[in-house]
Amino acid sequence: MRPLHARNGSGTGTAVKSCILCGRCLEVCPLVSATGREELSPKAKHTLARMLREGQAQLEGRRVADLAGLCLACGRCEKACPQGLCAPDAVAELREAHPDLSQWLWKQWIEKGGALWPALAWLSRRLPDSGEQPSPRYDAFKTMGSGPSVAPFLKVSRFVDAGIGREAVIFPGCTARRLYPAWTRRAKELLAGLGLRVGNRMPSWACCGCTLGHAGCTEAQREAQLANVKAWRKAGRPLVVTFCATCRCGLRSYPDADLGWEEGEGEQWREAVISLAGPMAAVEIEHVSEPPPAVYYHKPCHGSGQAGSGADEALLRRALGERYAGATGDVCCGMGGIMQLGAPELSRQVADTLWTRLDPPAGSLVLTGCSGCVLQLKATAPVGVAVGHWLETFAASAG
Repeated sequence: MRPLHARNGSGTGTAVKSCILCGRCLEVCPLVSATGREELSPKAKHTLARMLREGQAQLEGRRVADLAGLCLACGRCEKACPQGLCAPDAVAELREAHPDLSQWLWKQWIEKGGALWPALAWLSRRLPDSGEQPSPRYDAFKTMGSGPSVAPFLKVSRFVDAGIGREAVIFPGCTARRLYPAWTRRAKELLAGLGLRVGNRMPSWACCGCTLGHAGCTEAQREAQLANVKAWRKAGRPLVVTFCATCRCGLRSYPDADLGWEEGEGEQWREAVISLAGPMAAVEIEHVSEPPPAVYYHKPCHGSGQAGSGADEALLRRALGERYAGATGDVCCGMGGIMQLGAPELSRQVADTLWTRLDPPAGSLVLTGCSGCVLQLKATAPVGVAVGHWLETFAASAG
């Protein structure tokens, strides 16, 4: 199976192995946790994939697509599996072999988002109230136009030179580029303060390709990857700084794909992709206004456990002191990518599980370092609870 995201340290490469039915994936799968339905588990998906490979099952394409579509692509199962099996990879292969309308729609949503997303964001601000029981799709649609809701309350009071004049480019990702350009502006200010040289011209980035791969849109994923490598080479192979955990995870998987790498270039790329919060570890931070009474951090699924992950949470914990209320726990938000089209009610069920366990008081704030998580958490947050990206908490700094 081809890797769709960066492998964690316990993975077993790309060799196909068989599920041994140990059930460890049931303990970590957000869908199983939220629904109690074992048929949604990674174990069930691997069993289906094996039966299809061996010709033991004859299912019509529509049924396979339905079963394969019920996966959040969080990757937690791979970390728990003693065989290193990854359900998102298996599901992506099933989706690729049995394409349906949802794949085409998701591909358009990602590739044509430069025009679609801002237009829908504008329209969403004019939607009427949906009533007492809005649908998950309505909530997500309405959220697109909500904009950043976090008033800055932190500021870097002293930067530590972490760049030594090195060239860097920002990879904002689809969500920041199309809906939240302020995130990129703030990231650029912070990188300048850290001594990194960021040019005014943004490379011609495509999607990181992670969500396209999970959707089974293999050719579209490869085209996006090739476009991004080409843009990086044209920029002089600089550092690639991202503030989205999923983008970072997807970008760091590139060396595992055949993208025409020169000798040693793949590892050079992997080392170049860094989190914005990483070089901020030693900066001094002050409060410019009163933080919310309780600030939580949601840990994204993608990239968890990789070197450099968790730097944004550590930054917030240090900056907030007693106002830091802790993390949301090892709980998925339920974003799910293409599953938003096929089973939005299951996605919402997973999100409800997160909020029930966290039970944040009104007036609290939940921050995260993943663009997709921001959208999902905004769409599902209880009344009175604000959600944002951690970048929104930082006011402009003179450096």
